[in-house]
Amino acid sequence: MSHQTVLSEYFTEMHKIASSVLQQYEQLAQSANNPELQDQFDRLSRDEYKQVQLTERLIEILEE
Repeated sequence: MSHQTVLSEYFTEMHKIASSVLQQYEQLAQSANNPELQDQFDRLSRDEYKQVQLTERLIEILEE
């Protein structure tokens, strides 16, 4: 298995995890009754969204 294939599989798995975590943070933000808690989950969602974007870009680079 090539180094590029290993990295691609790794980043694909990272993307799946980050996407799942993002969805969970978004759901928690929507269901939070406390505005401060909702803000925290919103911030975590934004940060996790950046991780999703990063892994998407890394996968794209490996596929070039």
